[in-house]
Amino acid sequence: MDYDEETKQMSDDYGIDIEEAEQARELMDEYGIDEDDAVELQEYL
Repeated sequence: MDYDEETKQMSDDYGIDIEEAEQARELMDEYGIDEDDAVELQEYL
């Protein structure tokens, strides 16, 4: 799978796997939350 630059940057910024960053980006889109909240929520899923 090919990831966009924002997802790659999010992965680097938060020290998470690219797959986790992609899931967090999907949560941001679905729930209208910011990066910090999306990363935190993604960790619990």
